[in-house]
Amino acid sequence: VRQGAQTALESVNRRMVQILDSVPDGFFALDRNWRYLYINGSFAKLIRSPVSDLLGKNLWETLPALAGTEIELQFRRVMAARIPVVFEAINPLDSKGYEYHVSPLEDGLSVLVIDITERARAQAEIQRLNVDLTERAGALESMNKELEAFTFSASHDLRGPLRAIDGLSRMILDQTASL
Repeated sequence: VRQGAQTALESVNRRMVQILDSVPDGFFALDRNWRYLYINGSFAKLIRSPVSDLLGKNLWETLPALAGTEIELQFRRVMAARIPVVFEAINPLDSKGYEYHVSPLEDGLSVLVIDITERARAQAEIQRLNVDLTERAGALESMNKELEAFTFSASHDLRGPLRAIDGLSRMILDQTASL
């Protein structure tokens, strides 16, 4: 029975590793001493280091560039307060924007790292387009006001001459009617 349970546990463990390794985003788990317990291939690729070189090693020793960053601050916060945190930060290793999902584990924490560079670029483009649209709408509104003022002025300026023409044409009609 014990052998069967052990085999089932190993099978579940292999399946879990396969699932985590298939995730296109970086994922890793740390123990309370900041040592890597698990690293998926995507995270190893992100930090340009083989999984075998990292397992069992200290995060801060393997990635000293994280010292003093928002990443370090948030990781330490999760480890101390035991509350999950989601935040965005620029990774000093590649200067790209990432979204970090950091969750406490019984014996450490887990981290999901999602590259948001394209999303951030798209958001910046949307903001730029919104500013451009607002500026164009303001310019259009200004042109419409100018057009209204011109129309009012033109119609007012034409009233006098049109009254004169109307008066002259009535006079001509009155004169020709008596002929």
